[in-house]
Amino acid sequence: MTRPKNDTKIGFNSQVDQSNLLFSNIAALLSGHTTAELKLHGTPEQIEALNEAYGATQGFQDALYSPSASLESIVEALRSKHAAAAKFEKTLGVPWAL
Repeated sequence: MTRPKNDTKIGFNSQVDQSNLLFSNIAALLSGHTTAELKLHGTPEQIEALNEAYGATQGFQDALYSPSASLESIVEALRSKHAAAAKFEKTLGVPWAL
């Protein structure tokens, strides 16, 4: 049985193609180039780490491109992104690529 291409599994276990597919889909979501839903499988901890990393990355982008954002708010958003990326890497064993 083959899975659809958007059915990305989070537990990579040396599945480099799966991690590349995951990050490609997330990058498309962040840039607004797709509204496709991703079907993810993983432990609750893995899903939480992914959600936090995605949210922090999106928050950093929002702060970075906001005309009313201060340098302080951008730096704080970047710190949040780094913390979420570290949790993602610790939980899933691969670095957050975005």
